[in-house]
Amino acid sequence: MPSTFRARGAEAPGFVHSVSTIAPLPMLCVLLSACGTEDVSRDLHPTWLPPMVARVPADERSSRPDEDRARELHFREPGDPPRAAEKESDPERKSLEEEPGTQPAGSDFTRPRLESAFQAEPPRQAPAGEPGRGDSAERPPARDLEPAPGVIPGAQTPKEDKRTLEDLEKMIEELEEGNVETKPGTEPPAQPPPPREESSIFERLDLGLDLTGAYWMYALDGTMLITKGGHPGTGGKIDVGKALGLEPDSLPQVAASIRLGDHRGGFELMPLRSDGQTTLSEPLIYHAQTFPAGSQVESSLDFDVWSAHYDYRLVHEPAGDLWLGLGGYYWGFDSTLESADAGLSEHRGFTAVFPSFRTSGELRHGIFSVGAQVAGGLLTDSYFVDLRAGAGITWGNLELSCGYRFFHVDITETTNLLEFDYQGPFIGLSLKLGE
Repeated sequence: MPSTFRARGAEAPGFVHSVSTIAPLPMLCVLLSACGTEDVSRDLHPTWLPPMVARVPADERSSRPDEDRARELHFREPGDPPRAAEKESDPERKSLEEEPGTQPAGSDFTRPRLESAFQAEPPRQAPAGEPGRGDSAERPPARDLEPAPGVIPGAQTPKEDKRTLEDLEKMIEELEEGNVETKPGTEPPAQPPPPREESSIFERLDLGLDLTGAYWMYALDGTMLITKGGHPGTGGKIDVGKALGLEPDSLPQVAASIRLGDHRGGFELMPLRSDGQTTLSEPLIYHAQTFPAGSQVESSLDFDVWSAHYDYRLVHEPAGDLWLGLGGYYWGFDSTLESADAGLSEHRGFTAVFPSFRTSGELRHGIFSVGAQVAGGLLTDSYFVDLRAGAGITWGNLELSCGYRFFHVDITETTNLLEFDYQGPFIGLSLKLGE
């Protein structure tokens, strides 16, 4: 059945185009649009035609009719609602349209897909004299209509990264300084380990060296009995503190120790000197000599102590250490009594060696520390006890300490007897390396 339409804009009255509807009417509109008959295609596009058919403006036409036809079949006017059949046939479109924020308002879903496909080659200009039509010999193959490699249909083109070299350097500096803010619940960026300083020989070998100098202010008290030749009755017990008038004295002491891991060895030199001068209130018998009462007597008692020790560290914690060890004490006693009034002068001396058992410990808190040491030895009917306690403060490798020391000896050698108590405060300065 033929159909007759009047083209809008025709000036000659009675200008009529007759077209037989051999093909479907939508295809007829496409052909008229491709041929440049914009007015006819617009008049032949009533509301009852399918919404997927749309015109292509003349200024947007290319020289490739197949491209225009594809655009007409896929483009819709902005604002036209998508048909249910289109959404159901394209799952990707359906999912993206249902996701909020993926499609800008008033835009068509298929437009980015086709635009990304046609960006591979710009539209060609139509030859002169034939607007809207191109040379079929210059048409690209059909594969040019496919999306470019790496382009996902319907995906939005990512924005170009506009970070400059200065921005990247600034980000690296922030990462190194740790100034990058992290979102709640996320771990901060891992910081590179600090450069390790070159270790000393003490750290590599776990070696320690301790050098100490101390000044002990002590007083001597006790008794002694000195015989001659081991014969009883050739000596009497003398109160050295009262009868001889010995005065408190102070002498330096030296100690050193070296540590390798949990093992430590060291020594200490403790020279004890006591001198006095007094007038006797009663006679004294010393080394088979009797010093009469009222005579002026000068006395000198020297007691030199050398000690060596080996310790093992039982506990090693940041808060303190505990050591347990063995050692030995060597001591030499030398005494002299002189009286110019009586014309008497006597001298007696002897030595002895004591095995010893010792323990020591230290507690630390910051630069402050407290420590104690207990040592003692027993040999037949003689023994000794050495006690000390003190506190210290540390600056780097130096430690300043002070405390109190008590040293008691009870020695019996044949018929000779010594019972001495040395006690008093001390102050010391230590150089500690590798502690």
